[in-house]
Amino acid sequence: MKARHHENFITHVLPFILIGVIALVPLLTRDPYLMHILVLGGIYVILAIGMNIITGYCGQINLGMAGFFAVGAYTSALLTTRLSLSFWLALPISALVAGVAGVLVGVPALKVRGGVYLVLITTSFAGIVQVILNQWVSLTKGPMGIVGIPAPAIGNVLIYERIHWFYLTYAIVAVIVFLAIRLVGSRIGRSFVALRESETSAQSIGISPAFYKVLAFVCSAVLAGIAGSIYAH
Repeated sequence: MKARHHENFITHVLPFILIGVIALVPLLTRDPYLMHILVLGGIYVILAIGMNIITGYCGQINLGMAGFFAVGAYTSALLTTRLSLSFWLALPISALVAGVAGVLVGVPALKVRGGVYLVLITTSFAGIVQVILNQWVSLTKGPMGIVGIPAPAIGNVLIYERIHWFYLTYAIVAVIVFLAIRLVGSRIGRSFVALRESETSAQSIGISPAFYKVLAFVCSAVLAGIAGSIYAH
């Protein structure tokens, strides 16, 4: 019983305590460089949660997170610069596009058995994305990247200072942590764990390996897309 309470504290309470402690940092200092580092830290937390879902819970190797991250970043940048959409519309669309990319990677991954082949597929995806983004100069500006990406706004207030980005990023992190906790504690999360432990046993109790493996790829890709969208701005 004590072990269970300890586990629940670590997984359900401790993350929010840490976020709360980090949120107090601006009361001590608002150094722009420190704020920048903390914002990057929040973005990497989102990526880590996505990686934990697919690898930690579902047991699938995914070395293509950088590719999904780039898909989210460039989608958000293009939507806000080419189509003049707001960040608040670009963010979910970027997550959706990255999720579709997750399906495109996850379905071929079902055809292989063994971690080595999965490493090759996911690494190849990240490499292909990099080549496309570098070579499609008319769309992405190649290695120079897209410039003039507008800052998000809440009403008439632009979010451009580091302190603004700090609070926005960790607000998003808090929401994602909450949703991730709900996910891993749900039937979906339990199915992920069952697949990780034994695919044969999971099938015997009615769990579809194909569906849940692709779903794990989609979840991790969506989170990488969200992280990429935040990073782009």
